[in-house]
Parts: sequence; C-alpha cells; structure tokens
Amino acid sequence: MQVEQLEVLEERIGRLLELVNRLKTENRELRMQNAELLAKLEENERTIEQLKEQYQSVSEQQQEIEQLKAREELVRAKIENLLKKLDEIPLGG
Repeated sequence: MQVEQLEVLEERIGRLLELVNRLKTENRELRMQNAELLAKLEENERTIEQLKEQYQSVSEQQQEIEQLKAREELVRAKIENLLKKLDEIPLGG
C-alpha cells in the first residue's frame, strides 16, 4: 500500500511541478505583455499631450482669426462711412 501511495504522491508532485512551470511561463508572458502595454500607454499619453497642445494652439489661432474678422468688419464700416461722407461733399465747379 505504501508503494501505491508513493506513486500517487509522485504523480501529484509531477503534476504540481508541471503546473508551477506553466504558471511561471504564463507569469513571464504576462509581465512582458504588461511592459508592452505600459510602453504603449506612455506613448499614447505623450500623443494626447501633443494633441492637447495642438488643440490649444488651434483654439488660440481661431480666436485671433475671429478678432481679426471683427476688426476687419469695423474698418470696413468706418471706410464705408467715410466714403458716404465724401459723397456728401459738394464738388464745386
């Protein structure tokens, strides 16, 4: 009976060692995947920061364009007003 128990124990230990080795391999693979994902995450975060900066720049440029358009409209209105006043001046002859 003891021989059978030892064989059963030996078989269990063998399966346990296989499981430990498989888990070590899986752990190593998961650590590598984790490192790759962390690198991608850092790259994505840098990309997000760059996009935020570009968005800010575009937003500032858009505001500047709007201000220039408003100024242009103001200048246009003043010129039209001046032209009307010039037209009202009688030309003597």
